[in-house]
Amino acid sequence: MKRAWIISKRLMVPIEEKITDSEDVGISKFVLDNDGVKEEIEIGDYKIMYSTGLKDVNDREIYEGDIVRIKHRDYDKENHNDVDPENVYQVYYKPEEKAFFIGDVNLTHSTVLNYEVIGNIYENPELI
Repeated sequence: MKRAWIISKRLMVPIEEKITDSEDVGISKFVLDNDGVKEEIEIGDYKIMYSTGLKDVNDREIYEGDIVRIKHRDYDKENHNDVDPENVYQVYYKPEEKAFFIGDVNLTHSTVLNYEVIGNIYENPELI
């Protein structure tokens, strides 16, 4: 699952359909469906955010670019880096490790299950 931040519209949307421009092969666009009105969004006018495959405490999907708060920590500090439960963190992807992180914690290996999405870096940059 993916979603996109449309820069010019300052709008967060799910990606309905990805297409390729027939004239410029490899230039990706996607179709934004606003109440039945389809509109092509050009490359450079959006930022793609991929799902981590995880859900927060409110059953909300967690995406790259989300800002999360840890409700409390319940993991072995010796095996995981310390994350302060009073702080908030941006979810980001590390390509060299092929994994999503918050702070320096790999979400794939984290036993903390009490993440709460409180915003994202585009709509709520003041939270970071």
